[in-house]
Amino acid sequence: MRVFVAATRELKAERALVARVAERINHKYGAEPGVPWHLELVDWGEHARPLLAPPAESAAGNGVPEITEEDVFLGLAWLRFDPDEEEPSGGGEEAFALARELWRDAARPSCFFLRSTRLPDSLQRIDGHALGQVQAFFSSLPATGNGAVECRELESDEQLQGALMQILDRVVTRRREEATAEAPAAARGTATRLADLLEPGRAYEVTLLAVAVAGYPQLAREHPAESLTRVEASFRNLAAGTAATYGGEILRWRDGGGVLIFGRQRSGDHAVMTGLKILHTLPILNLDPSQNPLPVSIAVRAAAHDAIIVYEPPLSELASADLSFVVELQRSFTEAGEMCVSKRLFERLDQRLRPHFSFKGRLGPEPIQACRLATNGAAAPQESLAASCAQVEQQIAELRARLRSPSAAGDEPLSTALDRAYTALGRFCADFGTLDNKWSAAFLTALANAATTLVKAELGLWQALRARLDGGGGRGPDPELAAVAHAISRRRSRPVIILGKLAQRCRLLARSGPGAEAAATEEETSSDLLRKLDALLKADALDLETELTDLLLHHKREVMDFVLEQREERRYRPLLDRLWEAADLVLLDDLFAIRDHRRAHDEKVFEALIDSRVDDGRFRTVWSLLARVDRPDPRQVMAAFARAGHQATEQDLQIVWRCLVLGHRDPGMRAHAASHLTLYAAWQSMSHPSIPLESIQALGDRFTKREDEDAHKIFFDCVRDRLKTAAQSFRTGEEMETLTRVILQLLDFTFLVESGYFERFDDLLATFLERAQTMGLSVAYFESLRQKLEEARRSGGKEGKLPKGIQKLPLTIQRRLASDPRYVSWFVTHPDPRIAGETVRHIGLSNVERLLRYPEINATVMASILRRPELFTRKQPLIVALNHPKCTHAFASRYLAGMARSRGGRHELQRLARNPSANPAVRSAAQQLLRSVKV
Repeated sequence: MRVFVAATRELKAERALVARVAERINHKYGAEPGVPWHLELVDWGEHARPLLAPPAESAAGNGVPEITEEDVFLGLAWLRFDPDEEEPSGGGEEAFALARELWRDAARPSCFFLRSTRLPDSLQRIDGHALGQVQAFFSSLPATGNGAVECRELESDEQLQGALMQILDRVVTRRREEATAEAPAAARGTATRLADLLEPGRAYEVTLLAVAVAGYPQLAREHPAESLTRVEASFRNLAAGTAATYGGEILRWRDGGGVLIFGRQRSGDHAVMTGLKILHTLPILNLDPSQNPLPVSIAVRAAAHDAIIVYEPPLSELASADLSFVVELQRSFTEAGEMCVSKRLFERLDQRLRPHFSFKGRLGPEPIQACRLATNGAAAPQESLAASCAQVEQQIAELRARLRSPSAAGDEPLSTALDRAYTALGRFCADFGTLDNKWSAAFLTALANAATTLVKAELGLWQALRARLDGGGGRGPDPELAAVAHAISRRRSRPVIILGKLAQRCRLLARSGPGAEAAATEEETSSDLLRKLDALLKADALDLETELTDLLLHHKREVMDFVLEQREERRYRPLLDRLWEAADLVLLDDLFAIRDHRRAHDEKVFEALIDSRVDDGRFRTVWSLLARVDRPDPRQVMAAFARAGHQATEQDLQIVWRCLVLGHRDPGMRAHAASHLTLYAAWQSMSHPSIPLESIQALGDRFTKREDEDAHKIFFDCVRDRLKTAAQSFRTGEEMETLTRVILQLLDFTFLVESGYFERFDDLLATFLERAQTMGLSVAYFESLRQKLEEARRSGGKEGKLPKGIQKLPLTIQRRLASDPRYVSWFVTHPDPRIAGETVRHIGLSNVERLLRYPEINATVMASILRRPELFTRKQPLIVALNHPKCTHAFASRYLAGMARSRGGRHELQRLARNPSANPAVRSAAQQLLRSVKV
């Protein structure tokens, strides 16, 4: 729903207020395809310029996108209209008059003129003639509530904000009600399919969820088609039913999996909750023989991604790059029992869902977050086999003895004891029923023997139960015992079949040489490790962290073995040098983990690097400094390196200070180390998303004392997400204390009253206060600070500006900022496609036209935009793209012929054919098409 905004140049702050109010309205109602409520702000000056520019006959409307009944106009004026210029602005009197004429005959109130009547700070700013023009124009307008055009006069910013909220909320509410009334299924009070709400040819923002049975091809080879068909139908019903609960539906389904689509309010949250609920409910499906008749449990993979689609019926034949991406994410990047989401989706999840996900890696340029639930398919530790088998065997033996001796009484009813025994059998099947290819032949043999033992034990139990039932002493069968036996007869088949199949498969694998399989797996792992080591050694400063993260996530044990045992390997010394460059990140992984939680018993790479078998004293020097309580100066650090046989450089010193900032327990030592960091090294210390709060405090103290406001802004943008995560999840008084100190530190930054920064800091503070209140902690002091900050913003707040000096930041920090929506306009033009590519997830229907106006936009980003036809369902973004110097001939060839069929399209082709800035190939194609049309 387009809102054309025209504001005179003297009302820049008020124009920014319109954007904030529109954002609040959009957040209030969420995203819902089929209901054209989403407010997209469009600059009236840019849109109407062809109508305003001479010659006057251009006012016929050639080449200008038409105004539809869904569009809204919002004009703001104060003391004067903008003067006439060669490039007319949307704030000129002619532009206001044009809007009045275009919307005059609309069927509903859609054109709103707001005039500020407040006095300026100096009466000398008032020009009588200019003010008279404004007064005359507004006098010609009808009052509020009279027809399609309305005008209002407002005395203060508070009244303006209230009027904007009332107008935009009323417009959205009206359109939602109209759209609901137009939907026939909704009018009948029945469930409405998503396709019934969509209009062909329009673009919509949706969320896609891909789910599939893990290892489905193997299941199809090993089990009867009839049983597999029943399992798939059960899983499909589970997915469809769960999705329907959250307003989703199946988009397509094939071979044990499919894609579900969610397009209503909170579509991202609903898709993720559907995926998690499917994973959580799967054990129930596996335990029900009517749903899963297979002798094995199935496991499921789930992945979700935000997408923009162009609807063309039927919905089931939808094709898009986003759809292909979510399927690939599920198929190649997600493990059984796991759910993965793209960062684009993760960033807009509800704060209660986000803490359950942690960084897993990257699929192409897209960072991926993952959540793993414990499932039936997870293998139990090998050490528990004997104990589990003995426990079940003992339960069965006690029951058999009780059944053979009618006089024996137990501590619980017989039915309860039998239920516990078969539950234990089912648990054993769930724990050991999924074979792990890393299990040795000896363990497989032991598992086969245990399964056989339990099958025999269960058979003995069943025979004892039948003998007890048949030996009623002429009195006939006990009705209660007969009911128990009947229930057990239906329940026993599943564990017996699973245990029998398990024993058979284990013996087969043991005889066929699992050692050979293990050797092949080891060789493959070794080859994969060497490839990733080579990638790490070749990585530049930007890719170093990415490659190291991937290595530590997936090959930590192998890396440790390599540095301890492979001293003669050619990669050994270069690897130690690369690990030293990133020593602070290696240390951080040991202490706090890349996955953002403490892992006390995990293997630790830094501890391996200080082992005496590693021929490098640099890591042992840092380890000794981490244990010191005094605060060494640079000369003492260099002396410590010399004793270890290494001549330290200034770069080595900076690495040491970074390690101390991140890893030392003493706050004083952290602050001491931070004070020795260069500005560039300080930015490097903040590049990791899991930086400890104590380190943020130390670095914040350094920035507050030594850097300017631009650096303060970048610091805030870098740590805000980390602080919000901490505010959502802190559990102890110590954690709250540290977070409190950091927040108080941020309050010293004067820019927090600026628009953009204020809202994001207020959101952080609100999250912190909400969490503190749930823990029963006093928050009155912070509520008071929050109120004072709001008052300061009202009295002296201004529009926030992006900081300077971004191009001097480390590439890792630039990439982090590029993933922030506020920095999209800056980083889409970055020369490095790896950094510019971080902005792609934030390019959508609301901003694509504006970003395409940058001639210096990164070529890779431009190519990515042009591959998304869903962004070009409206005319204006298409026209801007075609006139862009980086537009490709392939893109233009898809649209030029269609444009030649209309008068307005031919007018745009003529402009394109004369545009010296357009791509020569595209310009030539337009010229050829125009010649052919004339012929």
